[in-house]
Amino acid sequence: IAASAAALAVSNAAVLPLLMRGAGEAWALHISLWGHLVYCVVLAAAPRVWWMYANLAPSLLWMYGDSVLAGAVSAAAPPHLVGRAMGAYGWVMALSGALSPPLFARLFAEYARSPLS
Repeated sequence: IAASAAALAVSNAAVLPLLMRGAGEAWALHISLWGHLVYCVVLAAAPRVWWMYANLAPSLLWMYGDSVLAGAVSAAAPPHLVGRAMGAYGWVMALSGALSPPLFARLFAEYARSPLS
């Protein structure tokens, strides 16, 4: 976990500004969404445990989305509403963070019970 956090910090500090300058905000968000798709597919179809380590690269691309979206929200909102827009964005992120673990735990339990697992 520490290695993933360190890699994310370095990549956000170094790679994200280059990506934003080179590709632009919309493309950076597209790249992040594609990274999330690849991450989910690898997570669902990984035949071996070591694939989880290979899955760090798409997960870093996916995590760029948070930074890109926060920048897009603050750039799109009028200056006097930026705080409210960022609060709404934070609320949605907190809600998804609270609902995701029980949802995925339930999905994993169902998968573990199926004869295909």
